[in-house]
Amino acid sequence: MRLFVAWIDYIETMRLFVAWIEYIETMRLFVAWLQYIETMRLFVDWIQYIETMRLFVAWIEYIETMRLFVAWIEYIETMGLFVDWIQYIEIMRLFVDWIQYIEIMRLFVAWIDYIETMGLFVDWIEYIEIMRLFVDWIEYIEIMRLFVA
Repeated sequence: MRLFVAWIDYIETMRLFVAWIEYIETMRLFVAWLQYIETMRLFVDWIQYIETMRLFVAWIEYIETMRLFVAWIEYIETMGLFVDWIQYIEIMRLFVDWIQYIEIMRLFVAWIDYIETMGLFVDWIEYIEIMRLFVDWIEYIEIMRLFVA
């Protein structure tokens, strides 16, 4: 009879072990889904940033157009001012490129920090779940020990 009870106990333990494995897999899929949602949110933020930068560049181009008009009037007055205006426009274009580069790097660093944070969060969730399942397993053993005794 003890062997039969041990066999029943073994079958129940295996059933709980399989359920535990399936639960862990479900949690991994859930965490992957949450990461996908967060990535999509960041992608939308990035698209909005690009749109904002497009408007900023359009504004800069408008300013450059106005400067071109003023420079054209000054060109009529003197050719030396025209050369200075060309140099000024080139410097302003380089400045805008530099500003855009800094903003892109800032967003890239924020994205890397987010990925590292999510990795730590997933590790923490997995650890908590394993501990909970371990405690459940210990309780199950205690119940079965009382049942057999």
